Amino acid sequence: MVRAIFGRLVDWVSGVPSPTGPWPTIKEEWDRLVDWLAGVPPRSLQVPAIGVEPEAAEHAVPAVEETTTPLETYLAYYRGLRHPGPGYAVLVTGAFGSGKTHQVQRALPETERIYVSLFGVRSVEQLHAEVVAAANPSLEKIAKAAEQAGAAAKNLGGMFAIGAAASPVVSAMLRREVRPDRVLIFDDLERSSLDPKDRLGAINQYVEHRGFRVVVIAHDEAIAEKDPNAKKEKLFGQVIRIEPQTDQAFDSFLLRESNGRAWSFVGSHKNAVLDIFHESGEQSLRILRHVVEDLGRLARTLSDVHIAHEDAMKAVVALFTAFDIEVRNETIGPDDLQGRRHKIEKFGWDRASQPD
Repeated sequence: MVRAIFGRLVDWVSGVPSPTGPWPTIKEEWDRLVDWLAGVPPRSLQVPAIGVEPEAAEHAVPAVEETTTPLETYLAYYRGLRHPGPGYAVLVTGAFGSGKTHQVQRALPETERIYVSLFGVRSVEQLHAEVVAAANPSLEKIAKAAEQAGAAAKNLGGMFAIGAAASPVVSAMLRREVRPDRVLIFDDLERSSLDPKDRLGAINQYVEHRGFRVVVIAHDEAIAEKDPNAKKEKLFGQVIRIEPQTDQAFDSFLLRESNGRAWSFVGSHKNAVLDIFHESGEQSLRILRHVVEDLGRLARTLSDVHIAHEDAMKAVVALFTAFDIEVRNETIGPDDLQGRRHKIEKFGWDRASQPD
């Protein structure tokens, strides 16, 4: 029974149709599993209405004290460096989905930063136009039009290509409208299709020739793959690798839960969920967000009798969280779970048959 139910559970978590019937049947079978774990007779599900405001409860999520991270400390120092500028950029790296952009933006006040995403940027002209648009949104249309005209002239070749490599209009806008009084942030470095040499060369113009304080956000391994030489020693004077702030992220994701009963249930198991998340080696906060949301969905299928059995709930939450992380990462699938008992038994037989 346990094997069959968890096979369907993986389908439910993955959002695929159930091969055995509508989802209410899955909920009923899950209820039977929890009854079995809790040692209580099956009861009808008591699902509270969605939209209940979270109430103060015994297991309410405690307030988290704000702490200053090493990234915030260093960027506060870097932000304080004035004209003619530090002469180097700061590279902020971390795993995909670890919250790099959020942490950098939190460390730099909105009024003191210019944020530019390099996702989809295909030319140096487009990069400069994006900077102009981010620094002064009212000039966005002019900058984009100038960038497109420069690129078109360059493609025509001959006399049209003279000076088109750096659009005079965009260059003038950069000199007049973009001043180095704010920190310039370039995000998604590895997601630009620009040649690595041109990409880092363009960024270096802001550092060496314009006196900007520049922060670049990227997945460091991806930079190495695209540009082995990367000129990191010359361009980046400081490299900071961030770790995901899972504690704060968990609380932020939980605030999205509108059902008070589910909110209280998930919050009461915060420490256990984060322990399993850390032990898995996972660093993507996107995965953690899904786990928090899925546990909220799970809570809606449990009765008060189930939730009152703390030992059973600890076992269920631990197993559910571990499976959810692996399923979301596509490390395991329904077939792996449905056949896991046979695999465990086979493993035991194989070990028992081996000579000492």
